[in-house]
Amino acid sequence: MGRQAHEAPGGQVDLGRQPIYQELHLFPQAAHPQLTRTSTRLERAQRSIHRKLVPGDQALNEAPCRLICFPHAGGAASFFRDWADLVPDDMDLAAVRYPGREDRFLDPPPASMADLADPVAHACLASGDVPLVFFGHSMGAAVAYEVALRMQSAGSSRLTDLFVSGSAAPGRSSSSRDPLTMTDAEILEEVAELGGADANTLADQELWELLIPSIRADYRLIGRYRAAFSATAPLDVPMVAYYGRADRDVDAASVAAWADATSSTFAMRSFDGGHFYLKDHAPGLVADLLGRRAPFHE
Repeated sequence: MGRQAHEAPGGQVDLGRQPIYQELHLFPQAAHPQLTRTSTRLERAQRSIHRKLVPGDQALNEAPCRLICFPHAGGAASFFRDWADLVPDDMDLAAVRYPGREDRFLDPPPASMADLADPVAHACLASGDVPLVFFGHSMGAAVAYEVALRMQSAGSSRLTDLFVSGSAAPGRSSSSRDPLTMTDAEILEEVAELGGADANTLADQELWELLIPSIRADYRLIGRYRAAFSATAPLDVPMVAYYGRADRDVDAASVAAWADATSSTFAMRSFDGGHFYLKDHAPGLVADLLGRRAPFHE
């Protein structure tokens, strides 16, 4: 029986000036001598244009804290591009670039959670002494949790907070669908119902055929992860879990079970909306996250 979870209202914070948006280059980038027409179309459809802060840049080295965001199944780093307007000057914004999408479109998608979490953990451990804050949505919550476990096992204490969103706790699921057995048509139907892609993308057969391999791979990955999950030593990191009150696959009980994943403090908060509630509530969500993050010491 875990500690009792509670919901608390989010505080308002001064978001400060707009920082530079940075994508964390966690994987070697494949050599693309020339983008094909379909790849160019894919990038245009996903609007994957970002302001980037290159490794070694003075501003990156001076930042006292870094927020690393982990996208959902089928998602990409660009999902968090608008958060650049919401984080303060003392925080770098980074997003994990999963293989098989956007500028890593030609890289094969990971087949297992270890294939995805291991290199991300390695990159985080090797990225200096900056304190880290993780935010993961849906599948990204599980990836962030697994990266946090790997960092803790390596003896690192750089992670100050873990924020999970739109996800049942590991080993818990209230969904009636099994990701391992879903057909492409069923995945398309679910993506449409959950609101994970816009209507134009879903209606474009050519574009959908480009996207489905990475989405299918992510569904299989999270399905295998759920099936094989076994409890491990809890994290010693404060955790907060967020969810949409109208999310059909994530209920309050499955979210509250995240309390068992940490020996530190735990809280949860719900928002109006479904699985992708954060599209409509990004300012309030980020303000709540910033108000809850643990103090760090330079």
